[in-house]
Amino acid sequence: MIITWYGQFCFQITTSPKKGEQVSIVIDPFEKGSGLKLSKIKTDILLSTHDDSSKNEAIVFNNGHFLITSPGEYEAKGIFVHGISVVDSEKKKKTTIYTMIVGGIRICHLGNLSLEELSSEQMDQIGEVDILMISIGGGDAIDSKQASKIIKQIEPRLVVPMNYNIPGLKVKLEELQQFLNVMGIESAQTQNKLSIKKKDLPTEKTTVMVIKP
Repeated sequence: MIITWYGQFCFQITTSPKKGEQVSIVIDPFEKGSGLKLSKIKTDILLSTHDDSSKNEAIVFNNGHFLITSPGEYEAKGIFVHGISVVDSEKKKKTTIYTMIVGGIRICHLGNLSLEELSSEQMDQIGEVDILMISIGGGDAIDSKQASKIIKQIEPRLVVPMNYNIPGLKVKLEELQQFLNVMGIESAQTQNKLSIKKKDLPTEKTTVMVIKP
């Protein structure tokens, strides 16, 4: 499995099947006015965690993909996806958290989550997590300190930070280093793309992996 991060909440996950064709999953195309550019990407399954990203899918992607925009259980191309509803009543905002199993690895993408704590029901639905994609930069979603609390709740094996300040981004967000400081990490492992198998996952403690956009 290969994970690519393009900035903000946008990831591409591609499978590496021993037999059959490769499957591409894309999550949250950029919102309009972000300042970032995204070329057309082949995608078989497109997930949208919030309204702004779902509005962009018709513009950025146009290749007959399977679109998921709301909570529920789905199956496409042999990939099982579970969408979990999150409502922030204070901010009057709805978000969908997605979990999926790809190559035997359980991935959780928290979307533009703004809650500082997940409920016991949401935690039960999320379950055990191998790779957690989590906002750390604030803005309309959680920041570094709030992210650290959510990470302690979920206890994933690998954390991939998203939605923080990168070159070209017009939205004002926190820097990656702020998150690393909160987590007590001097420097994190960094890769251009994360190529990983189940056997490669850390086993003793939660590890932070930075993917360059």
